[in-house]
Amino acid sequence: MKKQSLPSAFAVLWTSDYKWSFYIDYLNEQCDSRYVGDSQGAYYGIRYVDELDMNSFICESHVYADVVVMTLDEVFDIIGHPNIEMVTDYNGDERMKQSCVQLHEDAPYPGEWALKEECRWCDYNQGYALLADACYVRGGSYVIAGTEDTYDIAWSEVTDEYVDTDHAYVYYGHVSNRRGSTYQTWFYNSNVLELDGEYYYNEDAARQSGYLWSDRCDEWIHEDNWCDEDHSDDYSSDADNAGYHDLSRVTRFDSSAKFTIGFEIEKEDSDWSEQSYRELYSNTGWIKEKDGSLDDSIGYELVSPAFDLFDDKIDEEIANSRILRGLINASHSSDCGGHINLGSTIYTTEQLFEGISGFFPLFYSIYEHRLEKNYSKAKKKHHYYTRDKYSAIYIKDNVVEIRIPSAVISVTNLLWRRDLMRIIVDNFNKSEMQVLRMLLNQKSKLHIHLRKVFSVDKMIEKIEKFVKYSDDFNNVKLPQVNAKKLQQTDKLGA
Repeated sequence: MKKQSLPSAFAVLWTSDYKWSFYIDYLNEQCDSRYVGDSQGAYYGIRYVDELDMNSFICESHVYADVVVMTLDEVFDIIGHPNIEMVTDYNGDERMKQSCVQLHEDAPYPGEWALKEECRWCDYNQGYALLADACYVRGGSYVIAGTEDTYDIAWSEVTDEYVDTDHAYVYYGHVSNRRGSTYQTWFYNSNVLELDGEYYYNEDAARQSGYLWSDRCDEWIHEDNWCDEDHSDDYSSDADNAGYHDLSRVTRFDSSAKFTIGFEIEKEDSDWSEQSYRELYSNTGWIKEKDGSLDDSIGYELVSPAFDLFDDKIDEEIANSRILRGLINASHSSDCGGHINLGSTIYTTEQLFEGISGFFPLFYSIYEHRLEKNYSKAKKKHHYYTRDKYSAIYIKDNVVEIRIPSAVISVTNLLWRRDLMRIIVDNFNKSEMQVLRMLLNQKSKLHIHLRKVFSVDKMIEKIEKFVKYSDDFNNVKLPQVNAKKLQQTDKLGA
């Protein structure tokens, strides 16, 4: 069929820049589903073969899924010549009226025609606008750009989207930023915090606005009221340390984290003990609290948030806070420890305990001077299942607490311990024998990491102790090894 044989309206459709799928949809609306011919079954629909051959259409059978290629004239013989009305769109192009809509009076080009597929229905305005002029509002509706104020639509800087301020879960309140302060904006949140008549997007925003969470009172209390007469009897804290477990532990990980880590850093330092715990908690989420094993006048325990073991948020937080660096680098006594809390979102604490247990003799060999301490006593592996807070390894409900490490010396030492835990979980469920092979292999990540702090002579000593403690505590007898065959190299640091 030649183009010139078409009626004038079809010729326009044929030659214009037009998406033929809409024309086909229109033709299908005219189709008689009861039509039967040539044993093809009931006629169901039409679609063109390809955009380069506009003359070829396919007749699809609804019953048998058979197809027949037809010309446009053959289609018209079935459905009759439809009455096509043409309109001029906002660009001056002729379009089939059935595939167009008129733009709303609030939109650019008000009252003009435009292809429906290039437009969006805007619920608030009850009319169409071009796609570029239709703004999505959380919840699935659209509003025409420039009319947001008319319908109480506001922009949320939290999630970068428009929100309906009349919605039940939309609030104007405080949101935290990366600089440790807050700003106010609209936001959507079904779990908003309402404190003293104002709204806070999350716990970080509350803390950065001066609120502290009290586990004892089970409520948020503003720092100005923390020591009011109504609350002073509830807190056994001095002026600079929170009471033990008074403040809620903070998390810094999401559901993508497979392993988590947190630290408890005990210090005794007369200078840094005076640092205000309220300011620290509000600005960083780190907790500075009392600990019964430390000197009340100069001691404190610094509790970190729980981090994703494999991201670098802890590095960033410490690097961005002079106070955190000072508290971690502060002085310590022999009474101080540095507990590591390892958690997992994919394993139970018992599975986590078993998965890292092949490394327990390594902890014993590194921190052997704490094996007999009353607060970190080493036990036979199976005895840890009788949970004892004061043992070297403590299985909690949500984490495995490794209590045997001694005091954290510095930020560098803290991050070295974090990196050691990364190596350990990367070798999850490794046996004591497999760990021993890693210790002896100078190219293994474990050996290289230990050499950052131990000389070759110390490494030999630690490996020999590893063999001994595997037998003593894990009930695994390993073969005696000649660790002295390790290549003598320069010390890499201490």
